[in-house]
Amino acid sequence: MLAFDSKDFQRRRIVQDIDPVTKDPYLVEESTFYTPLGVGVQFNDTAAFRDVCVKRVKELAAQFQLTQKRIIYDSYSLREELGHYKPYLFATN
Repeated sequence: MLAFDSKDFQRRRIVQDIDPVTKDPYLVEESTFYTPLGVGVQFNDTAAFRDVCVKRVKELAAQFQLTQKRIIYDSYSLREELGHYKPYLFATN
């Protein structure tokens, strides 16, 4: 099994572009970019990984008193339920 994480980020910024016809520079607002997060991971023993991962996620869900019970938690759901700082603690434990 091979796993990766990625996300579209909303990030507003002004960038300079060149008009293809007039060759004049102009400013344009750029609002999103796509990026892989973290690392890619390859599992030799998918069943063993699944068992350890599910067990640890259940422990963390209880520790952080999450109201939604899931096997996998995405960053948006954790941030909505826990605020901004606590999802970092959840992910690093």
